[in-house]
Amino acid sequence: MRVLVLCAVSGLLASAGVVFSAEKSGQGRGVGKKFDRVLTIIFENQNADSVLKDPYMNELSKRGAYLSNYHGVVHPSYPNYLAMTGGSTFGVTDDEQKDLDVSSVADLVVLTFDESEWGDFPVYTVFLGPMVRAGGTDDTKYNHYSLLRTIEDNFELGTLGREDEKAAPIVSIWK
Repeated sequence: MRVLVLCAVSGLLASAGVVFSAEKSGQGRGVGKKFDRVLTIIFENQNADSVLKDPYMNELSKRGAYLSNYHGVVHPSYPNYLAMTGGSTFGVTDDEQKDLDVSSVADLVVLTFDESEWGDFPVYTVFLGPMVRAGGTDDTKYNHYSLLRTIEDNFELGTLGREDEKAAPIVSIWK
């Protein structure tokens, strides 16, 4: 199942049922009306009744607030992704990738995998956005702590004081 995840590292932890707090002594914490942080995990092309047959997904629907009449805005997938991040389908009616010059809530998109098939091998990771030097490759050894450290540094949050504190931030890819 193809998954579009805005932050793959957190998404994989969340799907595994890991619960943690991102707060560290109130540093860098944004304050919202109902919530302070959001993570959206998007799965592909399943009806709600089919998903509810999965025991874990069914359990999540009981633990949280299940929206039983929530709908995609259109078929196929790509216009729905645009709607979620840009507030419009921008007239797109198919799944063909298009370069659109429009504003979005997403500045930077990071595509990555949790791990390689076996051992300590590289996993596919790409940063996409207008601030990234397109076409470049950085062969510095990074890991998921580096991704977290890069995000922390970008927002001047400070570290969580764990492995992220020792991690090298990703610095050579920016314009």
